[in-house]
Amino acid sequence: APRRLFKALFEDSGYTYAVRPVKDFRETVNVSIDLVINQLIEVSWYDDFLKWDPADYDGLDQIKVTPDYPWLPEIVVFNNVQPIDYVRESHLPLDLRYDGLVHWDLPAIYVTTCFIHIRYFPYDEQDCFLQVGPWSSQANEIQMYNSVGSLTQDSYIENGEWALKDVSAKNIIYPAERGSYSLVQFNLYIQRRSEYYDMHLVYPTFLVSLLASVTFLLPAESGEKIGLCITVFLALCVNMLIVSDLMPSTSLEKPLLAEYFVMSITLVAISLIVTVFIINMSSPHPNARRRNATSFCTTAQRCYPI
Repeated sequence: APRRLFKALFEDSGYTYAVRPVKDFRETVNVSIDLVINQLIEVSWYDDFLKWDPADYDGLDQIKVTPDYPWLPEIVVFNNVQPIDYVRESHLPLDLRYDGLVHWDLPAIYVTTCFIHIRYFPYDEQDCFLQVGPWSSQANEIQMYNSVGSLTQDSYIENGEWALKDVSAKNIIYPAERGSYSLVQFNLYIQRRSEYYDMHLVYPTFLVSLLASVTFLLPAESGEKIGLCITVFLALCVNMLIVSDLMPSTSLEKPLLAEYFVMSITLVAISLIVTVFIINMSSPHPNARRRNATSFCTTAQRCYPI
């Protein structure tokens, strides 16, 4: 029965995947798409030419076929940064139902563009999105939609660096010069987990900054002040290098933490320069002391000759 049904659907009927699966060319193919946060895309639509009566094929109401035979929507991710991977290049089978419903679970990993806000690093939140739709077909030919209004999170596994705060999906009609296009935009709202950065970055930085404040309390005559200033200065420089390695490399936004490090390093450097200047002024050069002593002895001999 499956072989007989396959022959009747794709060979004897003259079916071709190059034509949209509608009997009237003025009709629109409605393609449902759902994104599962487990490297999976679920796509389904109705094909008017792939229908049969299960009673004619021993009660067979569903079969599986490879993507080489039925019509497939040319779905792509528009903000993908990797080479475009068309769905027909996959070899995973599709599910065909007797009423013309075509369902396809397509595993995929996408790397997309996302504007990163690092102003409040490591307490930042990000809003990223994926825009999925047909590459060339207009909205009157293929209508993309998501009936759930969200992303499926049944198989979601918690991430150690990011916390998934909210997900959403909305249907968009994009106007263009040659017509309008239908696409679905999936939004992911994520927040950085700051526990790791609090323990290894924020708290040590606070302690080093506290030591930097203590340097201003030491008198300039204290010999340990210069050593403490240099130690704090080097510690702040090392912490700033660690922060620069952890943060994304971008010049569009300046994180407050980096500005704090720059200001702390500047204050410690000023304290070190002022301390050296005060010590130099309060402790003249030994040659100056020798000249002062010689002048005093000559004046004393003139005033009080022996």
